[in-house]
Amino acid sequence: MLHRAQGENNRGLEIWRTGDLPGAAAAFRAAIADDPEYSEPHNNLGGVLWQMRDPQGAAAEFQSAVRYRPDFAEARNNWGNALLQAGNLNGAIEQFRAALANRPGFTSAHFNLGVGLARKGDQGAAEGEFRRTLLLDPEMAAAHVELGLLLASKTGGMSALARSELNKGLRLDARLRTLIPEKLLRALP
Repeated sequence: MLHRAQGENNRGLEIWRTGDLPGAAAAFRAAIADDPEYSEPHNNLGGVLWQMRDPQGAAAEFQSAVRYRPDFAEARNNWGNALLQAGNLNGAIEQFRAALANRPGFTSAHFNLGVGLARKGDQGAAEGEFRRTLLLDPEMAAAHVELGLLLASKTGGMSALARSELNKGLRLDARLRTLIPEKLLRALP
């Protein structure tokens, strides 16, 4: 059964790459029907459901992936994102930390943990996570922007460090301007 499930999971990945979300979901569901404890298709189905704007269904699939494979860092990170979107900051932070316990150098989990901690108001810990993210991936534009926003909020305005981080982020991805409040944008050169 596992081999059949792996085949369906692989087929689902191929279909997903073509953009056929309902077809990919059907393949991942077939893989799960063949082997309900196979965690990969649960995580993949969660990703497809997320793209199909079904966050509750996605969260349930990510949770299933973690239930069957507790050390599945990607599924924990995905579940954490779903919890973060739902406003469950403590649950999200718990999942990001569990992902990092299983894979310490997981850049996305460090970034997401920083976002969760910032939303919770723990600026010091959030800053540390954004800085770890940038050590792992100096080209991650969103991490530069989030760090810049955090530094600006800590000082109550545009500090030289905040300006530097925001400018780095915007140089890497100008589309991130939409994340920066107008007041701060005007203060950037």
